[in-house]
Amino acid sequence: MEISINDYTVQSRFMPVLIVFVPIGILIWACMMGAYNLLVSTLSGSMVIVIISAGLSQIGRDLGKRKEPSLFKMWGGAPTTQMLTSGKSILNEETIKRYHAKLRTLTNTKDTNIQGADQTALLETYILFLRENTRDARKYPLVNKENINYGFRRNLWAMKPSAIAITIISVILLFAYFIFSLDAGNINDRAIIAIIFNISILVLWTFRINPEWVRLAAVAYAERLIASCELM
Repeated sequence: MEISINDYTVQSRFMPVLIVFVPIGILIWACMMGAYNLLVSTLSGSMVIVIISAGLSQIGRDLGKRKEPSLFKMWGGAPTTQMLTSGKSILNEETIKRYHAKLRTLTNTKDTNIQGADQTALLETYILFLRENTRDARKYPLVNKENINYGFRRNLWAMKPSAIAITIISVILLFAYFIFSLDAGNINDRAIIAIIFNISILVLWTFRINPEWVRLAAVAYAERLIASCELM
């Protein structure tokens, strides 16, 4: 799987951080009045969140990797190894047996009657083999696509606490700015719109960005990764 700057890096590392800082851009947009300032605020707000996001994209990725073990523990194991484990997989037994047979051939290993920790180690060997041999995005486009989706969701979820804090602070500042405008005899329509947008964003962060949302992408990636063995 060939990962380029325009592919995995942008969509899974840069975009999650960009989304986290959207409330700041909305705040800047709302706090500048006038037609000229509208253009300036829109451009400056966009530039601020792009620059911040670019600078922190690696941090977003690191947070995702650091919190990944807690997700696996919550899910009862890594979805990739679960996909090859009888009783835990969404695949039927015949499909699991077929994949095991193919992976035995590809890795020149044996997995007959292996149980417990030895089985887990063997499955991890299979997964590592598949990851290393599906890095060509042109040859394995579906694996690449699902890997990007999973990375995006994992990294976005990992930044949830920071995102909620940033959004709440933005809403508080917008409320303060709106009240200040009222005291000055002005009704800032953009402040009202911005408050509604940021509250909506806060609701999405609170109720939508959760481990189950990440798990759906992880399972889809695991299914595509393992199925790729039949193309080898």
